[in-house]
Amino acid sequence: SLGSNLQPSITTWENLFAAFVSIIGLLLFIYLIGNLQMYMQFDAAREEARKERVNQEMKTERRLKEKDREIAFWLSENVNIPQNEKDKVKSQIMRTVKHELEELRGGDVEEILSILPSELQSYLNSHMMWKKLQKVPKLDSLDEQVLKAIWTHSKTLKYAAKTDIIKENEPIDKMFFIIEGVVKIESSRTTDRSSAQLKAGDFFGEELVDWATIAVFPNLLPLSTSSAKATKDVKARVLLASDLCDVVSLFRDHFRKRKRPPPDLVGFNCASAPPPPHRTVSGLTAYRPW
Repeated sequence: SLGSNLQPSITTWENLFAAFVSIIGLLLFIYLIGNLQMYMQFDAAREEARKERVNQEMKTERRLKEKDREIAFWLSENVNIPQNEKDKVKSQIMRTVKHELEELRGGDVEEILSILPSELQSYLNSHMMWKKLQKVPKLDSLDEQVLKAIWTHSKTLKYAAKTDIIKENEPIDKMFFIIEGVVKIESSRTTDRSSAQLKAGDFFGEELVDWATIAVFPNLLPLSTSSAKATKDVKARVLLASDLCDVVSLFRDHFRKRKRPPPDLVGFNCASAPPPPHRTVSGLTAYRPW
């Protein structure tokens, strides 16, 4: 063989055996190199996955802190919960939030609240709108049980952009509290066609509250003096006139005790004179203001 003092064999089988051993050794070496490369790639992938998991956990932790602040603010603004129960309610909500974030689902506070356990949803709903309802001038004198009944009878609805929620000169068959979005209020009864915008937390349709406080409850709906149109996608809590009837029938004494506005501010009068031509809307009758 080259490089040694050994005498090369002249036997064919010995040479073939030596070549076979060399080839096997080369194949084993290649196999070792391949396994080593695969191990290094696997180790690198595992390290990358670990880093990704750590980054995801850190991201989830940051989002949890953000949601924690959002939920704390939302609870303080929308839900009238006793102080000694706030921490317990908040921790129950945060467990759901953590699960949502781990499943890579975000969502706003309202969406997260929609998947809470039914008992917790019911608890929050019973406390949710008191603060907002108490800010409405025509409702601020009502007892909590009446406000709770109003909230229970109302429903959360969504309106697409450019949807007419209430049309001018059409029956006011609902009043609504805006949760999200913008609503444009416009009237043609003024020379400049004045308009205004309502945003989250605003209220529209308070004429129905005056309508509900009339001593002899009429079967007539007032007509709107302005239109309400969604300029963006709107989410609102809506109380239909028929549902307000149910609330008033349950708490008639509370509504009778409520301070009524002067007659000239009501804008309509059902107690005197024959009613003008009217038409039925959702079981109630619409009429034109006097």
